Amino acid sequence: APYREHLRGLLEAERLHEMISRAAYAIEGEVPEETLTLAERIWFGKERPFRSAREAWRRVEDELDCWETELEAERCALAQSILGIEVGYIVTTESRGRFLRLSVTGLTLYASDDNVTFVVNGTRFRKDGTLGKLQDNISLHFKGDA
Repeated sequence: APYREHLRGLLEAERLHEMISRAAYAIEGEVPEETLTLAERIWFGKERPFRSAREAWRRVEDELDCWETELEAERCALAQSILGIEVGYIVTTESRGRFLRLSVTGLTLYASDDNVTFVVNGTRFRKDGTLGKLQDNISLHFKGDA
């Protein structure tokens, strides 16, 4: 499978992101701001070690948001490469005797060690063939080694 190593690398990056996110968000709300301010004033005077630590965590949270954006872009690019579908393409599928035709607005994938799900998002075409306003998606599920 030509994409196996790329997909495994993406999985590892997502696991690392999840681990760091959990740690950062667990710390975020544990002590109210007022309590930290009072404790700093009583114990440390003009120094503000708790405030500095909280500001550092806020920077970590900003970095995590950027990382999430990059991971989503990587998922989209990998899905496009594997499926050969790009934004603007028209895709059609049939389910339970009904056809669904979409103008693709985005793609992503969700993977685990033993399966991959591709999601193709798009704007539906009306029965008369004109592009509508409703959004829909097509999911493709594959089982096996990532």
